[in-house]
Amino acid sequence: MIKLALCDFDGTLTKVDVLDCICDYYGHGNESRIINEAFIKGEVDGATALKRRFSLIVGAKIAEIEDNVLRHIPLTDGAKEFFQFARRNRIRSVIISGNAQFVLDYYQKVLGFDEYYCSLLNVSEGIVMPWDDSTCQCVRKDDAVRRVMDVGKYTKADTIAIGDAPVDEIMFSSARQSYLINSKGYSTIAKPISSMSDIIHLMDKEH
Repeated sequence: MIKLALCDFDGTLTKVDVLDCICDYYGHGNESRIINEAFIKGEVDGATALKRRFSLIVGAKIAEIEDNVLRHIPLTDGAKEFFQFARRNRIRSVIISGNAQFVLDYYQKVLGFDEYYCSLLNVSEGIVMPWDDSTCQCVRKDDAVRRVMDVGKYTKADTIAIGDAPVDEIMFSSARQSYLINSKGYSTIAKPISSMSDIIHLMDKEH
């Protein structure tokens, strides 16, 4: 019986990279994509890449981002239905994402997932402030996965994972069954799917 669903966010629950789209709005989309590509190629580590990308939106207003960017982001097919299914079947849904807290706050209301782990930025009076190592933090997916499973006493046997790229292998390797959607790279572990509704059909046999 599945009790936990671990899920990436950007490119997994959305059809596009949300941070790239935010940077697009402020005229820095190409810079964001170049930095992200360097991370994907292993030329920079994840924390460094995120800090550089977040620096591109310093001064941005959260309300403006929500109204002009987030509400227009296309969601992955079946995303809302999947979280409704998870809630009905008492499967805890946890998002693990490098994106910022205000982004995950917004989409938690839209999609209804239970919990999330994300990067923490400085936000003052609704405005993104410069990075400060004493208060800001980039998420580490391996640490987040370990914490979720330890606190909830979940095991690999009762966990599934959903992601879009090789960077999600840490989640995939912690789950009994993994799913790759909107693929950004090959995985030897995860099963390719075209809609999150596919997961519902596969899991319906167990619930």
